[in-house]
Order: sequence, then C-alpha cells, then structure tokens
Amino acid sequence: MPQFQSQSTVAAVAAALVMSVASTGAAAATDTYSENFSGLSGNVIGTTNYGSSNVLPAGSSGNLSWSWTEAGTVTVISVPDDALVFGSGDGMTFSFTLASDPGIAGYDVSFGYQLVSLLPASSTLSTDLGPVTSPVSVTALGSPVSYSFNNVTAGTYNVVVGRSSGTFAMDDFSLSATSIAAVPEPETYALMLAGLGVLGWTARRRQAGRG
Repeated sequence: MPQFQSQSTVAAVAAALVMSVASTGAAAATDTYSENFSGLSGNVIGTTNYGSSNVLPAGSSGNLSWSWTEAGTVTVISVPDDALVFGSGDGMTFSFTLASDPGIAGYDVSFGYQLVSLLPASSTLSTDLGPVTSPVSVTALGSPVSYSFNNVTAGTYNVVVGRSSGTFAMDDFSLSATSIAAVPEPETYALMLAGLGVLGWTARRRQAGRG
C-alpha cells in the first residue's frame, strides 16, 4: 500500500506540473469593434456638428477597449446613409488598447473603413501600428481602406483619419484583434522535467528504505 501511495503521489504531482505549463498559454480569441455611424444625426436632414451631441461612446470587448476623438469640425450626413464628413482641418482619431496578459504573446490586428466622395478628394491616414499608405485617393464609387499587422504587443494605439484635399465621407469602420497564445520557454519545460526527476528519485529512495 505505501508503494502504491508513493507512485500515486508522483503521478498526481506530475499531472499538476504538466497542467501548470499548459495553462501558461491562453486560448486564441478574437475581439471586434464595428461602427457604421448609424443614428448619429438623428432626425436632422443634412449635416450637424459631430462634436455637439453626436459623440461616439467609448467601449470594450474582451481584451479590446476603444474611444474616438474629433479634430476640427467633423460633420454627420444622413443622406443617403449616416457617415462622417471631412472638410478642411477635420480629423478623427480612433484610440484602442490591447490588454496585457501573461498568457498572450501579442495580437494580430486588422482595421478598415470605406471612403466616398462625389468630387476628387484625398484622405490622410496614420497609425502607430506600422507604416500605411497616405494620402488615400477617394472616388465616387468608394475607396475601401484596410490594413493588417501581426504580433502587435499589448498597449494603446491610434488610427488617425484626416483630410488632404476635397470633401469626403467615411463609413463602416471596423477593427479586430486576435490574441496569440504565449508559448512556454524551453527553460520552463526543463524545470518541469527536472522536478519530475527529483520526484522519481525521491520515490525510489523511499521504496528502497522500506525494503
């Protein structure tokens, strides 16, 4: 009976060590945010100042949180579809934070939006996620903008949309962040194996002592 108990103890501790190492990596998860600016202009026909009553709320989803900040006087148009209109000196900054977690090595981040203009126009874009194309030419048929960035570390980042020339509308903004599970370092496995070796050696010594 004592020998069986000793072997059971070693097995239980070994299982606990394996589970501990496995749990250091969090399961991958994707958090998303999308905004079509619907309802910002309410019952107003035409345009109204975004900064007066039409403020986009801050929010969060899982490991992702966000907020919007206006520069200049971005307006809201409701015909034919609610959208943000950029003129001279206008801009919008989308700020978001990727949460820090020991089980997450980083994030794969992608964002996009739609630009439309009846007359030739161009939009500026900048982000501290990495290099992007700017300015962006805007056409009446629509100019989709999309970018992806891999292995982004936890922290706060900005996507800044501004106006270079002409007047244009921005609609259908979206951003997604997929977490990348942390992989245990080789030293962690080595420590686990060393611990298992010590447990096995201790169990054999106890058995030999009882013999």
